[in-house]
Amino acid sequence: MTLSQKQLVRYRADAREIVRTMYKDEAGKPFILTDGQCDIFNLIFKKLTPRVHIESFTRYGKSETVAMALLTRICSLPEKWCVAAGNEEQARIIM
Repeated sequence: MTLSQKQLVRYRADAREIVRTMYKDEAGKPFILTDGQCDIFNLIFKKLTPRVHIESFTRYGKSETVAMALLTRICSLPEKWCVAAGNEEQARIIM
């Protein structure tokens, strides 16, 4: 699926607004997603593809972004999800 630049900007703005209003960090401040985190959030929340595989550097915020996207989608739509990780410890971080 290819998005136009206008659609991409809108999708990112929508993701930022959803996360900003629903989720807070440890200090109680709203989460502000980067462009890459918005893309991850939308891939999962809007189910742009049937399956998502994410590989990126550590300290990128993948786990929090995936968790927020899953929680938002699970609360919005009744469907079953499978979350797979490299090992049990990584899976617990996501869950």
